[in-house]
Amino acid sequence: MSLENGTRLGPYEILSPLGAGGMGEVYRARDSRLGRDVAIKVLPAELSGDAGRLKRFEKEARAASALNHPNIVTIYEVGSEGGPSYIAMELVAGKTLREILLAGPLPTKRLMQLAASLSEGLAAAHEVGIVHRDLKPENIMVAKEGFLKILDFGLAKLLPSVGSGESNLPTVSRTEPGGLLGTVGYMSPEQAAGQPVNFRSDQFSLGAILYEMATGKRAFQRVTAVDTLSAILHDELAPVAATRPDCPMPLSWLIERCLSKDPAGRYESTRDLAKDLFLLRDRASSASLAGLAAGPLPRAPALRAAVPWIVASLGMLAAGILATVHSRERPAARRPVRFSVPLPEQANVINGGAFVEWNSLAVSPDGSRLAFTAATEGETRIWVRSLDALTAIPIAGTGGARSPFWSPDGEHLAFFSDGKLKRIPLSGGLAQTLCDVASMFVQGSWGRARTILFAQGGIFDRGLYEVSDAGGAPRLISGEKSWQGFGGYRWPRFLSDGRRFLCLASDLKNGDGKYLLAGELGSHDPRRVAPLDSRFDLTERGDLFYVREGTLVAQPFDPAAFRLAGAVNPVAERIPFFSGTGWAPFSVSQSGVLAYQASPKPVPLQWVDRNGHPLGAAGPPGQFLGLRLSTDGRRVAVEQVDPASGFPSLWITDLARNVASRLTSTGSLERSAVWSPDGSTVVFGDHASLRAKRPDATGDAEVFPPGGEEMYPSDWSSDGRLFLYAHNDEEAKRTEFWLMPLSGDRKPTLFRRARWQGATGQLGGAAFSPDSRWIAFASDESGRAEIYVAPVHGPGQWKISTDGAANQPPRWRRDGKELFYVAADHRLMSVPIALGADAPEIGASVPLFWFESGVENSYDVAPDGQRFLIASLRPSPITVVLDWAAGLRR
Repeated sequence: MSLENGTRLGPYEILSPLGAGGMGEVYRARDSRLGRDVAIKVLPAELSGDAGRLKRFEKEARAASALNHPNIVTIYEVGSEGGPSYIAMELVAGKTLREILLAGPLPTKRLMQLAASLSEGLAAAHEVGIVHRDLKPENIMVAKEGFLKILDFGLAKLLPSVGSGESNLPTVSRTEPGGLLGTVGYMSPEQAAGQPVNFRSDQFSLGAILYEMATGKRAFQRVTAVDTLSAILHDELAPVAATRPDCPMPLSWLIERCLSKDPAGRYESTRDLAKDLFLLRDRASSASLAGLAAGPLPRAPALRAAVPWIVASLGMLAAGILATVHSRERPAARRPVRFSVPLPEQANVINGGAFVEWNSLAVSPDGSRLAFTAATEGETRIWVRSLDALTAIPIAGTGGARSPFWSPDGEHLAFFSDGKLKRIPLSGGLAQTLCDVASMFVQGSWGRARTILFAQGGIFDRGLYEVSDAGGAPRLISGEKSWQGFGGYRWPRFLSDGRRFLCLASDLKNGDGKYLLAGELGSHDPRRVAPLDSRFDLTERGDLFYVREGTLVAQPFDPAAFRLAGAVNPVAERIPFFSGTGWAPFSVSQSGVLAYQASPKPVPLQWVDRNGHPLGAAGPPGQFLGLRLSTDGRRVAVEQVDPASGFPSLWITDLARNVASRLTSTGSLERSAVWSPDGSTVVFGDHASLRAKRPDATGDAEVFPPGGEEMYPSDWSSDGRLFLYAHNDEEAKRTEFWLMPLSGDRKPTLFRRARWQGATGQLGGAAFSPDSRWIAFASDESGRAEIYVAPVHGPGQWKISTDGAANQPPRWRRDGKELFYVAADHRLMSVPIALGADAPEIGASVPLFWFESGVENSYDVAPDGQRFLIASLRPSPITVVLDWAAGLRR
């Protein structure tokens, strides 16, 4: 029975129906907590008693929520609230592919763009062991901006995890003997026959969709469903080129390979299929290939080997034809050139997730060099790679650098470090301090008029400033009366004249989100250009780059009129993005050279032994920013990045069952989970306060006293009497550890104080000993972070680390006889320890293994101390694109 407008499902208010299918009804709804519209899929009441449908509905939620990809719809929440079961998901404004295909076959360029995105999303699902099993045009949404999303994993079935190689995925058992799941017309032959299916079945469905996109005809449609199934099993299709002569021959071959009746004749890996489609999209010109696809087609060719020489040969043939027909030879079509810049060995590039407000990439104005920040041996520095060189070189004197940006002539770099704005010549020399900055979250731009513009964000909105590039006292631009309606200034960018500029800011007066603002030095009248929640960059010719729904796009910008004017062109996919600050890792030179980092590949948590050797995966894959094991080691709370917003949220994984469930769904900065000793409660910080929630409870988390911003839990004593938390004070630039009794007046007392070291501070955190009498913690009182042990009550402290410590928490073995910490060079260290009544007996530190610890709280130890759970956020290499605009329509 349909839901009426105004009906409430938990925090969601039904606004209007969107559609219905065999797996449920879909409505547009309003999320009252976050003020956003969502899509709600509801299992009809009359089907609630159908155990099979209910089970498949729940599988859809689990399957889709495990997929973090810009071409797959994002799941926000699953609930029932005592009523019908529902899934809250991303609302995609646009049309289904079915609606688009009603107008007939797609132009070749459009077909290639959509096919590449569709295959990329499908490959991502297959790489985590998920088969869609009902891929069809109705389950594919194309947004108004041209982005593609795969919907409805209601018939998906999780495959056993066997590692990262798709070709090793086993087939799955049928739901029941002879049972059919899927849509007639897009089923594979094995699915139509009720046989086991795997990822190659989805490839067949994709082939049928591509055939329809190319020809405008459904591949196997007959008068009745029975006849359609028979055609899928026995009939051969006419080649695409027979209906569409201008179809590129390699695409026709690819479709034929996907539609092979024998699964073995299809691709060994959907990732290989996606690579072929991207290769065709980037290299094959429909104009040069038109009319050249006639003739007999080979059966299921090895396309990967064939495509390069096919494209090259046809390109030369087309050039010869054109040279004969025309009086003068036309130049060869330009194509973008892409290559990867490897990161320094064992480097962690500061590249993303929540809290990041600095830019880690900067291409020089002439496009000849790339600057980026990377941490090696515990220190973050600027590295510069000339694009005609093979390696990047670290720049001396840039320790602790953030947000590098170039001088207009490309001879100097400016950056922020140690509360200062600095500049350094690349020809050699010392860094020069230009002025003080009050925040660690700063971004800048260097104009031709010898002025530097910088914005200070963070907890306090400190505004937009200008300062001479020779140094001096900065002037607060945003302090002018005409700027008072705005705040949250970030990402300033000078235009080419060195006086006018753009920046990102929040509209405080109207409260309607972030805007691209335009201003001019010496003028008091800022101007709203357009709504924008992403950082941006600008080329000399007027291309404004920004991120939309995980895709880097470029749009023509008129600098004279301060307006966006023209079509939005997708440039690169899978770009990480944090909506809280607009951060995204990319940079574009004035000459148009582009550099970016794609999102890290989602990977599961990994168990390793004391030598770092892998013992197996734990839970579904994701982009994890931190983890914390329960006291008994049976469950783990993980911070997982929401790909749509970049915000972290907390999930609980049952390690025995390998099942993950979301703990909260507030869309805030949920971090640093701590378990109660009995495992009944999880306490975490959400930037505004401490909160607590039972993993088995519904509803929102409750405030956990004391209240206040920038508080993050560190640990809960095993006797249940004390709670340890960190408070970050950006104004004073320090982190404080506080002890709070959980009975009586609950008045906190200060345990230790140290300098603020990071976006969430904590200096690597702190942890109670298993007997609740000692605390292991990090402090920088010696000038760098080190690990110490001190009694909970009483004087004295003992140094544990020997050569510095990374911003990672210390962890105890459950019997208290061993302490673990991460050294500054990212080696996990073991320290034997005996906790006496008055002083600990500390043994020699023993290195266990090196691991990538680019984010805080990225490891924990099993109760027996023999296994470690690791969250690896492996940064992607930097991709550089030359002549990105080649082939784009302006």
